[in-house]
Amino acid sequence: MTQQKKTFIAIICILIIGGGVGTFKWLKSTRKAPEKIEQPYLGPLVEVMEVMAQDKEIIIPATGTVNAAEEITVIPQVSGLVNTVNPNLKSGGFIEKGETLFSLDDIDYRTALKHAQAGVAKAEYELAAMRSRAEVARLEWERLKENTDKSPDPLLLFVPQLKNAEAMLESAKAQVTTANTNIKRTHIVAPFDAIVRYEKVDPGQFVSPGMVVASLASTEKVEILVQLRTEDIPHLDIPGSKETNVGSLARIELRTGEFIQHWEGRITRMLGEVNPKNRMDSVIITVSDPYGLKNNEIDKRPLSLGLFVDISLKGKTIPKVISIPRNGLRDNSTVWIMDKEGKLRIKKVEILRFDRNDALIGKGITPGDKIILTNLSGVTDGMKIRTADQEKNI
Repeated sequence: MTQQKKTFIAIICILIIGGGVGTFKWLKSTRKAPEKIEQPYLGPLVEVMEVMAQDKEIIIPATGTVNAAEEITVIPQVSGLVNTVNPNLKSGGFIEKGETLFSLDDIDYRTALKHAQAGVAKAEYELAAMRSRAEVARLEWERLKENTDKSPDPLLLFVPQLKNAEAMLESAKAQVTTANTNIKRTHIVAPFDAIVRYEKVDPGQFVSPGMVVASLASTEKVEILVQLRTEDIPHLDIPGSKETNVGSLARIELRTGEFIQHWEGRITRMLGEVNPKNRMDSVIITVSDPYGLKNNEIDKRPLSLGLFVDISLKGKTIPKVISIPRNGLRDNSTVWIMDKEGKLRIKKVEILRFDRNDALIGKGITPGDKIILTNLSGVTDGMKIRTADQEKNI
């Protein structure tokens, strides 16, 4: 490229740059400033919920441990060698009411019964003989009493001897009764349908009165002691009160891994004392057929003694009450309301009770009010607010 061409290209570039700069300055000098428009303050964006009044059934959550409703320790009343033992008399075994738990050798008690029966026969003979003597003595006295005004000596008429013979017969009969009772006591039977908690008796073992040989717990029902807040009690039906003899329903829930099982029970009584440690009231829930024996619920896990379970108590129904989420409540028992003009209003409310996630409101708000659920800082009564629906319309 020659020097002349280079000079020509340089001049063209300078002219282009100069023209661009000039045009930019001209456009800048002729541009009008944009018109300033002030946007109105619409307030913070909030979430609201319109409240409504409806009948609300009170559900009271609780927990408790399963305990035996009836439990006994088996103690023999007579001594002897163990002859037979029920094969189900093992820890975890089930025994039906009236079924023999174990039996003792009764030969000594049957021998005692024969001795007692012989004693009765002898006492009956002695009494008959004494009655005959007393009759002869009475007839003799009747024959001789015309010659005297004195009362006869009771001994002469065999009065005390006769009473003694009658007493001896009663004593002999009592020994027969005792002997029969001891024979019955050699067969120890279950007083109710039960599960064996523990046992320590085997054939050939010698047992004596006062020895604990087994423990039985009823399978007909179990009890769960539940501690409740004092303010929960008026919402429940407690048997024995003036209002009802039928307790509130209870739903018992047991979670074992991914499996959940349920049982139904009822409140059967209140202990009538407050726990001094936590100042809570105690009620007893009774659950029938906890092992599923009557209903043949073989696949269902039994409600075994010692299980810790969750409970939902079905309380009374409060008519026409407003329920709001707990996060709708503010400090000092107040709520934030969005009025018709889109402004925040602070209202004082009366709280009837707290459920697990909700609060029941008695006074302060009415159906149709819009409760603000969003947390805000620096809130003042009358401040502007807006909802998501309003944001879409802007």
